[in-house]
Amino acid sequence: MLRFPDFYTRIHAAGITDSAGAGLILLGLLLRVDTWNTAVRLLIILLFLALTSPTATHILAHAARRDGVPMWRKGDPRR
Repeated sequence: MLRFPDFYTRIHAAGITDSAGAGLILLGLLLRVDTWNTAVRLLIILLFLALTSPTATHILAHAARRDGVPMWRKGDPRR
Protein backbone atom coordinates (compact mmCIF):
# COMPACT_ATOMS: atom_id res chain seq x y z
CA MET A 1 0.00 0.00 0.00
CA LEU A 2 2.82 2.41 0.76
CA ARG A 3 4.25 1.99 -2.73
CA PHE A 4 1.23 3.56 -4.36
CA PRO A 5 1.85 7.21 -5.21
CA ASP A 6 -1.21 8.96 -3.79
CA PHE A 7 -4.24 8.70 -1.56
CA TYR A 8 -6.67 7.82 -4.35
CA THR A 9 -4.78 4.78 -5.64
CA ARG A 10 -4.35 3.57 -2.07
CA ILE A 11 -8.06 3.71 -1.25
CA HIS A 12 -8.85 2.09 -4.59
CA ALA A 13 -6.55 -0.82 -3.79
CA ALA A 14 -7.96 -1.14 -0.28
CA GLY A 15 -11.54 -1.03 -1.54
CA ILE A 16 -10.93 -3.68 -4.20
CA THR A 17 -9.15 -5.93 -1.71
CA ASP A 18 -11.92 -5.49 0.83
CA SER A 19 -14.74 -6.19 -1.61
CA ALA A 20 -13.09 -9.04 -3.48
CA GLY A 21 -11.56 -10.69 -0.43
CA ALA A 22 -14.72 -10.71 1.65
CA GLY A 23 -16.83 -11.66 -1.35
CA LEU A 24 -14.67 -14.65 -2.23
CA ILE A 25 -14.63 -15.83 1.38
CA LEU A 26 -18.41 -15.62 1.54
CA LEU A 27 -18.77 -17.47 -1.77
CA GLY A 28 -16.49 -20.18 -0.43
CA LEU A 29 -18.60 -20.44 2.70
CA LEU A 30 -21.72 -20.73 0.56
CA LEU A 31 -20.28 -23.91 -0.93
CA ARG A 32 -19.98 -25.46 2.52
CA VAL A 33 -23.33 -24.62 4.15
CA ASP A 34 -25.72 -27.31 5.32
CA THR A 35 -28.99 -25.39 5.59
CA TRP A 36 -30.86 -22.86 3.48
CA ASN A 37 -31.14 -20.60 6.50
CA THR A 38 -27.37 -20.18 6.65
CA ALA A 39 -27.10 -19.74 2.88
CA VAL A 40 -29.69 -16.96 2.88
CA ARG A 41 -27.86 -15.18 5.69
CA LEU A 42 -24.56 -15.42 3.82
CA LEU A 43 -26.20 -14.04 0.66
CA ILE A 44 -27.63 -11.12 2.63
CA ILE A 45 -24.17 -10.37 4.06
CA LEU A 46 -22.67 -10.62 0.56
CA LEU A 47 -25.26 -8.21 -0.83
CA PHE A 48 -24.69 -5.80 2.04
CA LEU A 49 -20.92 -5.83 1.49
CA ALA A 50 -21.34 -5.45 -2.28
CA LEU A 51 -23.38 -2.29 -1.72
CA THR A 52 -21.61 -0.65 1.21
CA SER A 53 -17.91 -1.18 0.51
CA PRO A 54 -17.78 0.59 -2.90
CA THR A 55 -20.10 3.30 -1.58
CA ALA A 56 -17.83 3.99 1.39
CA THR A 57 -14.76 4.13 -0.85
CA HIS A 58 -16.50 6.52 -3.24
CA ILE A 59 -17.61 8.81 -0.43
CA LEU A 60 -14.09 8.84 1.02
CA ALA A 61 -12.55 9.73 -2.36
CA HIS A 62 -15.19 12.39 -3.00
CA ALA A 63 -14.55 14.02 0.37
CA ALA A 64 -10.80 13.94 -0.20
CA ARG A 65 -11.17 15.54 -3.64
CA ARG A 66 -13.50 18.21 -2.23
CA ASP A 67 -11.01 19.00 0.54
CA GLY A 68 -8.18 19.43 -1.96
CA VAL A 69 -6.13 16.26 -1.54
CA PRO A 70 -3.85 16.35 -4.61
CA MET A 71 -3.71 13.64 -7.25
CA TRP A 72 -0.40 12.15 -8.33
CA ARG A 73 0.95 13.16 -11.70
CA LYS A 74 3.74 11.33 -13.49
CA GLY A 75 6.91 13.38 -13.42
CA ASP A 76 5.68 15.59 -10.56
CA PRO A 77 8.84 17.03 -8.93
CA ARG A 78 7.11 17.18 -5.54
CA ARG A 79 7.11 13.37 -5.31
